[in-house]
Amino acid sequence: PHMQKLLPQFLIANEHTIKKSEFLDLRARMHGNVKLLRRKSAWTDAAVMVEILNELKIALTPFTESLQPLLLLDAAPQHVSRRVLVNAGRMGLWPCVVPPHTTFGLQPLDTHAFANFKLNLAKRYARERENRGGGSLDMRAFLAVVNDAIHSEITSPAWSHAFASNGFEKDQYGMS
Repeated sequence: PHMQKLLPQFLIANEHTIKKSEFLDLRARMHGNVKLLRRKSAWTDAAVMVEILNELKIALTPFTESLQPLLLLDAAPQHVSRRVLVNAGRMGLWPCVVPPHTTFGLQPLDTHAFANFKLNLAKRYARERENRGGGSLDMRAFLAVVNDAIHSEITSPAWSHAFASNGFEKDQYGMS
């Protein structure tokens, strides 16, 4: 749980969503572990995955003397490309591919995080719109809402129970 607050979280926006002129200001407003990326496309590809792995390796380096990082990946082609898997190995991150059509029951974010995150995000978004008289949010306000939801629903909670429940614990005693 003490590592969770240090793990990087990524928001990827395309060039049309965030203007080049506002990107640096918006990136600077993110919580320390939330990384805002601006790319031609907002979709994750092998290059973005390698960038994510680099940030993950940096965050985990203080703990790798005593712990071996396991990287749970779904089987999406961009996650399990040769480039991604080779780089993960070089960085000391052991990839563990969750088989297709099983993430709903095995991937801790799918089983324990996304529903609460989406609900919290929707509530925060509605509250912020209400505070602004019902209008739409500019990108700065929208990203502040997303940033706060990430902090409260992803980086703050302890996730050991999710990993145990999904079978990723020694001896699988806590598996649901």
